Amino acid sequence: MTRGKPSSHIVRFALPLMGCYALQQLYTLADGIVIGRLLGVQAFAAVGTAGFLVWMVISLVMGFTQGFGTRMAQRFGAGDTEGFRQSAAMAVWIAIAVVSVIMAVGLGTARSLLLLLNTPEELIANALIYLHCIIAGLPACMAYNLYGALLYAVGNSRTPLLAIALASVLSILADVVLVAFCGAGVAGAAILTDLSQLCPFGICFGTQRKMKMLMPQTKDFRPDARVILDLLRLGAPLAARNAVIATGGLMVQAVVNGFGELFVAGLAAAKRYYGVLEIACAGLEVATGTFCGQNAGAGNFTRIKQGLRVSRRLGLFASLMIAVPVYLLAPHLIALLVTDSAGEISVVFKHGTNALRAMALCLPALYWLCLHRAAIQGMGYMTVPALSGFTELLFRLLSVHLLTTMMGLWGIYLADGIGWAAGALLVFITYTCLIKNKERSARRLIA
Repeated sequence: MTRGKPSSHIVRFALPLMGCYALQQLYTLADGIVIGRLLGVQAFAAVGTAGFLVWMVISLVMGFTQGFGTRMAQRFGAGDTEGFRQSAAMAVWIAIAVVSVIMAVGLGTARSLLLLLNTPEELIANALIYLHCIIAGLPACMAYNLYGALLYAVGNSRTPLLAIALASVLSILADVVLVAFCGAGVAGAAILTDLSQLCPFGICFGTQRKMKMLMPQTKDFRPDARVILDLLRLGAPLAARNAVIATGGLMVQAVVNGFGELFVAGLAAAKRYYGVLEIACAGLEVATGTFCGQNAGAGNFTRIKQGLRVSRRLGLFASLMIAVPVYLLAPHLIALLVTDSAGEISVVFKHGTNALRAMALCLPALYWLCLHRAAIQGMGYMTVPALSGFTELLFRLLSVHLLTTMMGLWGIYLADGIGWAAGALLVFITYTCLIKNKERSARRLIA
């Protein structure tokens, strides 16, 4: 990605990622339909109330691996194959340690956290089953994300797409069989979520083994404090940022839970479409981060500016193309997920539709936030991207606790979008200052 047209690199890299993410969301939606229509509103609400706790543990994994991927992309861009192999090897050791800690803490505190979130008593049993199953399968999640990050770092986004395609199709079929015909309930849905990570991990790992020059050797696994600290410097702030964002979500969820099972179910239905809304963003974010990481390693900051300009235009176009139909079709999309008695379902539809439309309205802010954050991270600066998580948290809480007094439930519906907008402003200002400083430094060197 250090040569040629930035637009070609970004589009070619992002499209398979979008396909990969779309297939993941297909499974997520199919899983939601199975739970909501076959197990009922109560089971759907239980999974929904555990949703942010699930997202918290998974986002910690994704934060670390995203940071590790940044270092590997920088080493690859700099032509440092030995540094790439060392980074990959040390990332494996850190991943084992991180997963062990998260699992121990998560399994030990799951019930207490659900009670702390004011989870309705009738939802706790199913929410706890779902949460325990997801946490127990965290090693598979870490393995896939780590080896996926390694492939993304070298510009290979096609292999993860093929892996996820196979895993999604198998998981959807198995989900219907386990829940509909075997009576496995929410536990079956959670276990399949875990198992769906093993297939793509195996394919990604097999692909890495074929890259002889980049495959870690035995000597690369000898602990190296310098490499470990550098990986943690990049990965820990992103994991912390994700944890903070998830904490904001948990605080909002605690307020949501106070409105009862039907309100929880409505917002849970809307959240199921969050991944659909960010399909294009997910691909462009990784592509932008990889592009900026490789060019930062090569010392070409003007090219970073060109690449982000391309990503901005693509992101704005994609966000509008997704947001408009989702806004218009929101009632029908919510109706796909849940069914129950007529009186109850109308309440769920109302809250779900309003929440989904609020997210669609704020979608351009989410894309702006993710793309600028990815560029800053690719350049190796992690502090402000981490602080953007605190910004999102603060403005979510302000929305929930202050705007609700003026706007009623719309203060809750808009909480995510207001957080995105505040975080987007922070990373945009930071990126603008950073790139100007880099360009001034380059001009001084030339002079």
